[in-house]
Amino acid sequence: MTLILQDKWQKQLAAIDYHHYKKLYWAYLNNQLTDLEDIGLIATTGKLTALRQAKNHAGHRLIICFYHNTTLEILIPSFTATLPTSESVTITIPNLTLAPGEATLWTVIFTAPMTDFTDGWLVSSD
Repeated sequence: MTLILQDKWQKQLAAIDYHHYKKLYWAYLNNQLTDLEDIGLIATTGKLTALRQAKNHAGHRLIICFYHNTTLEILIPSFTATLPTSESVTITIPNLTLAPGEATLWTVIFTAPMTDFTDGWLVSSD
């Protein structure tokens, strides 16, 4: 399994942050990701692993997650993400192709009013 970044992420993500996410991904692959909080985030195709959440300046809920291609086909990620306490969001990750078993980082943005949540890591960030 490999962590692939979309061009925009590669340009904007600081090297120290990328190293941190690679470390989290390695821990995930080795079943060593600790204190993973299950917020009920699901995808219609593939798998989402929520890592961090925050509220942006507009009050929208942002969830940074790993998106895993769990299919047996190469795909351009296109899926619907759903939280139990919010609306569904349709996502297409442009300019990115994931082979089976590959994953990427992505931010899912929920704009509808939501229940309260705590900003911060949903996984141990040591």
